Amino acid sequence: MRDVRRNGWIHQPGSAMFKPAIQILALLILAGVLPAQDDLSWTTAKEPEVRERGLRELKAKKKEVPEALMKKLLRDSDWGVQLQAIDTFGRRPEPWIRDALVNLALRGELLVIRRAASATLADSNAEKSARQILKRMSRLGKKGKLFAIDSLGFVGSAVAVESLSELARSSNVDLCRAAIRSLAKLGAGASALIRGSRDTREVVALESVAALATIDSDDARDAMISFAVRKDEPWALRRIGQRGAEANKAVFALALATAIQKTRKPYGLLRVAWEGRLEGCASAARKHIDSIDPLTRAYAFAVGGLTKTPFDGKTLVRLGLRHRDERVRRAAARAAIEVGSRNDEAATVIIDLMAEKAHDVVMVAIRQAWDREIAECLPGLLQLATGKHSAKKSWELRCAAAVCAGRVGKLGAVETLLGLAKHRDWHVRAAAFEGLSRANRAEAIDVLIKAYNDRHQVPRLVARRNLHWMSGGRHYPKKEGWKRWWTRVRDGYEPKPPKLEDVDKVDDGGYERKIPRDYVRQLLAGTDITVILGRWDKVQFVLADLGVDHDLKRGQEVKDAGLWPKQTVCVNCEGSLDKTTNEFLRWMVVCGGYMATSDWALTNAVRKTFPDVIEGHVKQSTGNDVVEITSCAPGNPLLADIVHPHVALKWWLEIQAFPISIHDPIRTEVLVDSIEMRTRYGQDTMMATFPAGLGKILHTTSHFYLQQEGFAHAGSGTERQRYAIDHLGIPVKTVRDLVKIGGGLGDARNTRVVSREYSMFRMLVNFIVEKKRLDRR
Repeated sequence: MRDVRRNGWIHQPGSAMFKPAIQILALLILAGVLPAQDDLSWTTAKEPEVRERGLRELKAKKKEVPEALMKKLLRDSDWGVQLQAIDTFGRRPEPWIRDALVNLALRGELLVIRRAASATLADSNAEKSARQILKRMSRLGKKGKLFAIDSLGFVGSAVAVESLSELARSSNVDLCRAAIRSLAKLGAGASALIRGSRDTREVVALESVAALATIDSDDARDAMISFAVRKDEPWALRRIGQRGAEANKAVFALALATAIQKTRKPYGLLRVAWEGRLEGCASAARKHIDSIDPLTRAYAFAVGGLTKTPFDGKTLVRLGLRHRDERVRRAAARAAIEVGSRNDEAATVIIDLMAEKAHDVVMVAIRQAWDREIAECLPGLLQLATGKHSAKKSWELRCAAAVCAGRVGKLGAVETLLGLAKHRDWHVRAAAFEGLSRANRAEAIDVLIKAYNDRHQVPRLVARRNLHWMSGGRHYPKKEGWKRWWTRVRDGYEPKPPKLEDVDKVDDGGYERKIPRDYVRQLLAGTDITVILGRWDKVQFVLADLGVDHDLKRGQEVKDAGLWPKQTVCVNCEGSLDKTTNEFLRWMVVCGGYMATSDWALTNAVRKTFPDVIEGHVKQSTGNDVVEITSCAPGNPLLADIVHPHVALKWWLEIQAFPISIHDPIRTEVLVDSIEMRTRYGQDTMMATFPAGLGKILHTTSHFYLQQEGFAHAGSGTERQRYAIDHLGIPVKTVRDLVKIGGGLGDARNTRVVSREYSMFRMLVNFIVEKKRLDRR
């Protein structure tokens, strides 16, 4: 019979008599009088969001559904529905569920699906699942074998460990490395990894020793210690220290301390102890503070400072603070302050260090007073600001001390800073203006108004921007407007920064995912960002796509306009700037500014402003390449919302990019590194940061804009969607929504939306947010 659809009902000849009964039944179900337990119409809904929601409700209510339906949902065409189906059905005891999950673990289209299925298998019968994977693995090609090996690292069991240990001896480097990484996830297979740490293939040895650090056993610790004595490999030493401390900090520290005392080559061991912040190695480390090698001595001081026991005063000065190498002096100064802090005597130590002759030692003391906001340091800071002691011929020390005095001393610093506001050296004069704004006293406003038309562009800009800052965000185009305003409000006026929503109340845990586009603008509202044009990188396009307000200037325009310390400056590759512009950048950072740079700007901007910290590894530049990256600074706020479960992040590299070589590894913190970068181009660091004066530098090997540009030209259609989810960390929902809009990820507008989620861009946003919070503290 032919169906006829009327008003949404299916009508068949002869069935009209049942229509009223059906309508009544439907009304009773809607009213809740009759249950609707068998209503599974959502399973055939066209919108995947409806199917996902239905699966979540199914899990919450623990409803039973037919086997055929479960199989259908586990094979759903939408990746998000598949993931939800794995979560909903994956822990059921039926054997066919395990078969379906194994199939997804080996053949799932996305890495996140394969790993989610594998992790779920581990919660049921791990041994049976591992055997099933191994049985199917024998019939797979290389790509399938790599998927299976990765899956075994999540599933676990004795069978998996045994098979992975055998695969770790494979002559195929890719299979070997995959097996080693899976053993690292399981924290097992010590004998295989010990053998691998002695492998002649460099990448296998590095991966093996890093994996050993996840295992809590004496044999594993002995092998790691042996490697650290023999090899200076920062990528591996970083992981030995961090992972070893996580596995068993006390036992690892004891074994390491014993080795440090006995060895004649302590450098690698000391570096491991520093990476793991192993207090138990402090006493042993101090036995090497007289080492001939500067970096060994610097690390000996750094690790030796992880205790309450003070250094001998004469030894500290003779072997550390007066050493010819700046790295040793800085490490000794920081170690002395760390010991003092553990004994609640940080202020005393900092004040003593301010009287030292070495410029870098005094700068460390000023920075610590700034970070810790120690008011007791004010007398020493004011002496330095006025040019006494070691600051007599150093504008850097005088400026840093003046700004810091304003912050920690408040009213107590105002009189001295008012005097320095008349100084003939623009460096000192501008720093006095900034210090007065940090003191947040009304006395500063008269001085800033007078300096509105200062003869030098930098003090002039500092005065004008701080008037805006201290007046609650007011703006007058001429000096007379400020005079009239001040005449009206000066009695009892309390300075206040521009009114903004408190950034601490902005929930930035989800980045821009909760409030598309406008979210980042809200997070960074009130920041002052300047981008300096470069020939190759284009970070201004990234900021524009993120919805972030910024100024775009050429180097000459920066020289004409000046800079100020409540500012973040992004220097594009190639970053070729003249001597005056680099001097402005140095002054800005010394007084508290932040600077982010990319690629060749390392040589052209960073090294010319702050030499001998990081430098370009010019022996081998990169090709046009893509490398997998890992975060390697646990707890650093710049890495917030970067790491996501079941995602293998990748970054693009521009052709002829300079790998980062680190000259002062104690001062520099590596945020992101890459074993692929290390084996192909000689250095592992992808992004690093270091303090300079009162400010901070962030540098990346890759281009900011290249991440967006590279993705726009990489693959097409489904392949690009997979890449976005698996290697950029883009949520499945975001990709689905973009496809729904039209154009998919091949559309330039959609590519820009995706770019806001890139890990590199998130780190840049974190960097600017850190600066904003510091300035409004």
